[in-house]
Amino acid sequence: MKTNLKQLGLICFIIFLLLPNMLVKADYINYFFGSKTIRFKGSNPNWDIVFQENLIGSEIGYETQLKYKGEMPSTYHHTKSLYSISDNQFGAISHHFSLNKQGAYHQKVTDCSGCQFIDEKEKYINAEIIWNNQIDLIKLKKIN
Repeated sequence: MKTNLKQLGLICFIIFLLLPNMLVKADYINYFFGSKTIRFKGSNPNWDIVFQENLIGSEIGYETQLKYKGEMPSTYHHTKSLYSISDNQFGAISHHFSLNKQGAYHQKVTDCSGCQFIDEKEKYINAEIIWNNQIDLIKLKKIN
């Protein structure tokens, strides 16, 4: 009997440790052993942007592609720039970037601890790019 109580206590302790990592918004509980991807795309006269968020089990990751549409300014010289993606509910993801010689930046899938998966009902999210002493605001539309 004493061994059974120890085993039960150990099991409860393990569940207690794992529970915070298993919490996923109730709408997405079906993806606990699967995956879900949501993509957004947008552009303005200066930029093309594709943003993708992945839900795999209880883990969230995102990937961003930026492409500058004009000629690279001679004053740019790989200065660190910042982009920010925000939805209408949970806040923003921000990341520093540098464009390559072709005026592109591709951020591979990055883990996002503390992020909330963007609601499937969201039709649009917002992007802000701060670069070369300018700020560009771009609305991204859901594409899947």
